[in-house]
Amino acid sequence: QLRKFSRRNKALVGSLVALLVVLLVGVVVSTTLALEATRSERLAQDRLAAAVEARSIAELKQLEASRQTAVATAINEFLNEDLLASANPLVSRRRDITVRELLDIAAANVGKRFESEPAVEAGIRSTLGEAYLGLGLKEPAQLHLKRALAIRRQTLGDDHPDTLAVVAEIGALYSTFGDFDQAEQLLLSAIAAAEKSSGFHHAQLRNLKSRLATVYTEQGQFDAAVALQKEVISKSIEAVGKEQVETLRATNELAVTLQYLNEFERAQ
Repeated sequence: QLRKFSRRNKALVGSLVALLVVLLVGVVVSTTLALEATRSERLAQDRLAAAVEARSIAELKQLEASRQTAVATAINEFLNEDLLASANPLVSRRRDITVRELLDIAAANVGKRFESEPAVEAGIRSTLGEAYLGLGLKEPAQLHLKRALAIRRQTLGDDHPDTLAVVAEIGALYSTFGDFDQAEQLLLSAIAAAEKSSGFHHAQLRNLKSRLATVYTEQGQFDAAVALQKEVISKSIEAVGKEQVETLRATNELAVTLQYLNEFERAQ
């Protein structure tokens, strides 16, 4: 019957077939255009997201730079107005005041004065802690460094470069006073946190590994120390160059370790 109908209505059937072909072609074209539009829209969205992300990163870096500048300015003002001013005999009414006494005077009101500025307080306490450590004074050094670490962990996070810088100093404190196990545990934890993040602080990661290598040297774990020091030197050369202070310091530390191993030719 279908054949009979087709023979009797060739014109109609031809028209229907032509219409069907047109419809099929239309569907294919529409589908292709829709897919292309979807791909274009996704590409545009991806580009927009990338642009927004790049802008956000740039803005974050700018904000971080501004924060660092503001903190550095506040710390310099504190050092000039509080610490150095106390050395003036007209202020202290003494001509024989010691560095320890100057630090104690400056440290007395840090918490109260910068209560509403935790970033500044952390920066000043870190500076004071390093100064006390340089004088070989464990208790005040530990007090200020641990307070600085607590503030920075709370305000910046565990893996921020400023936080890691304080961790490195506390590791040096423990190592200086023979607390090698504590130093190793603290530094390993900080290194793990740094390696998980995005690489914002390669310099601090190298610093932490350098400190850990020193701990290994003090513990007599010379092979572990040498391996870390070689890694630090390699990364330092890659990052800042062979003749920069950071690389030269790392190279010197390796030479010291090699001397412990009686490898004097390699140390030279």
